[in-house]
Amino acid sequence: MAVEQRQKNLRQPPVTVVEEKNDWGEYDLAAEPAAGSGDALLDTLSALRAGWTHVEPLRQKLGIFAALLSRCRSEGNSELLIGEVLAWSTKITDELYLLQKALRGPMYPYEHNGKRMTLVAYAVPAVPPVRSVGDVYQAADAVLDGIYALYMRVMSVLAKRAEAVEESLGLLPLPEPKEQEEKD
Repeated sequence: MAVEQRQKNLRQPPVTVVEEKNDWGEYDLAAEPAAGSGDALLDTLSALRAGWTHVEPLRQKLGIFAALLSRCRSEGNSELLIGEVLAWSTKITDELYLLQKALRGPMYPYEHNGKRMTLVAYAVPAVPPVRSVGDVYQAADAVLDGIYALYMRVMSVLAKRAEAVEESLGLLPLPEPKEQEEKD
């Protein structure tokens, strides 16, 4: 009997008893909310926010990495240069792994090549081996391009939603900003 009761308790979210009183419009949640918002765009935006701590460092490291790679020749590179290139390749792959971890969970909110996929499969599909420095550079560059483009796409859809809500409330759209003339 005790085992059955524990199993029943595990299936139901914990409930907090809220005392009846005049709360002047404030409220407490009586049960834990379900995982995810139920809105793919908001879930994507939340995941991007969680992963953003790795996006800017990745961009900065990629700039340094690009400068180092521009110094490499097909032969005769110094051991110091080779060591630095591999060290920065490691830093970039580490950042890519952390970004992969942060973006796990939600689905990519759009169809991609006619298929549904996870956000991480779209944004950071693979992390190349550290010693494949050209592949590491290309992968990191593609990740940044994809994440920035996805962020702009999600934000534009959310802005359209906000405009639709304002319109449904009878609010007039804001006027377009006037273009300022450039000063010489």
